[in-house]
Amino acid sequence: MSLPAALALLIAGGACAAGAAGAVRASLGEPFELRVGERARLEAEGIEVEVELEAVISDSRCPVGVNCVWEGDAVARVALRVGPEAPETLELHTAARGPGAASHRGFGVRLLRLDPVRVEGTTLRQSDYRAFLEVRRAGRGPGE
Repeated sequence: MSLPAALALLIAGGACAAGAAGAVRASLGEPFELRVGERARLEAEGIEVEVELEAVISDSRCPVGVNCVWEGDAVARVALRVGPEAPETLELHTAARGPGAASHRGFGVRLLRLDPVRVEGTTLRQSDYRAFLEVRRAGRGPGE
C-alpha cells in the first residue's frame, strides 16, 4: 500500500473514532468545542446528554481595534437533549446582560467563549464559529 493511501485510511479511521455521525465526545463538567452543526455526546449518571450548536443567530460584539460604547453580544442557539426526550432549544449570550447558561431536565449548558473575535471589515460565516461549552448537572457550577 502506498504511503498516501495508508495516510488516507488512517485519517478516515480517526474520523470514525470521533463518534457516530461526527459527534464530539465530551465529559460532564469539562469544556468542549463545537462548530455550527456539530454535536457533543456525553453520558452522565447513566443518562445520555447531547448538545448541538445549531447556529450563531446574531453577533454584535465589538470588533477588535474599534472603540465601542458597549460590549455587544453574540447569541448561540443550542439544542440540549437529555435522554430520549425531544431536544430543548436554548439561546446563550456572550454578554453579561444576557443568559450565558440555561438548563433543561436537570442539566445545564454554559457558553464559555465564542470564537473567532470580530474584526472590522470582515464578515463571519456560520462555518467560522466555534463555541466553547460546558455541561453540568443544573445547580452545580458557575452560571447555574
